[in-house]
Amino acid sequence: MSKISTHRSFFGNRYPISINDLQPGMFVEFSYKKTSVGTPETKKYTVMIVDPSYKRVRDKEPFTHAVNLDIASRNVILDIARRTGSTLANSQMLARRIYADKLLTEGQPREFYQSSIADMIKTQGKGSYRTFKTGKIQGLVLIDYIFPDNIEYLDPEEPNEN
Repeated sequence: MSKISTHRSFFGNRYPISINDLQPGMFVEFSYKKTSVGTPETKKYTVMIVDPSYKRVRDKEPFTHAVNLDIASRNVILDIARRTGSTLANSQMLARRIYADKLLTEGQPREFYQSSIADMIKTQGKGSYRTFKTGKIQGLVLIDYIFPDNIEYLDPEEPNEN
């Protein structure tokens, strides 16, 4: 059963953005044309971005890693947000995102960060981790995801004391 309806009531404003503006932790909606298996189809996805453009040595093109909100429940998203806090995805648009950068420490590979998110969603979010060919993402819209007040908000304008 789709979980997207439980998320929709927590969607604030929406803003068109470019693929180059994507950041980890953003909530976005886009169209994606799947051509690899079966009949080609264009489908709309609503996701939390894990890695906007990742290309391994063996890949021919970059991939966008994300958590599909159609499969992952709001509890999964809030669990990640409780561990990381939230911050602004884009200060001009005042859209919020999960402060996913907090999961990375200097010198850690991107694979560590991706596996951290995958570990956090392995129960209620099982099967929600997806990869998309970055070049096939179209009609990208940033969503201001509303978090409860008990989720720590980190203002990017304030100096970090850590």
